[in-house]
Amino acid sequence: MGKSGKIPSHLVRIGTKYHYRRIIPPGLSGRIGMREIKVTLRTSILEEARERSNRIESFVRNLFYRMGSDPSMKTDISPAEMKILVKRWLQQKVEEMENLRSLEYRDPIFTSINPGR
Repeated sequence: MGKSGKIPSHLVRIGTKYHYRRIIPPGLSGRIGMREIKVTLRTSILEEARERSNRIESFVRNLFYRMGSDPSMKTDISPAEMKILVKRWLQQKVEEMENLRSLEYRDPIFTSINPGR
C-alpha cells in the first residue's frame, strides 16, 4: 500500500464496506435538508475507498462553496428536493466509479498519484 493504513476521517468502515461521511456546515444544512452526507463507496479495499471518497469530496466541497457564495445557487429548490438531488447524484457518481473500475479503467490523475496501480 502506498500510504499508511490509517483511515481518513471522512471514511467509515461499516461491516466490510467503506462509506463516505461528511458533516454539512450548519449554515448550509438547512438548505440541503440534511446534517451530514453519507454514501456507501461499495468497496472493502481501502485504496479504492480513498480514491472514490476523494472524488466525492471534491464535488461536496464545490457544492458547499457554491451554495455559500454563488448567487446562482440560490434557487427555489426546497431542502427536501435538494436532499433528494444530492443523494441521487452521489449514488450516480459511486455507480460510475464502480463501472469504470470494472472496465479496469485507470484515471491518469490517480495513476500518477498512485503509481503501480
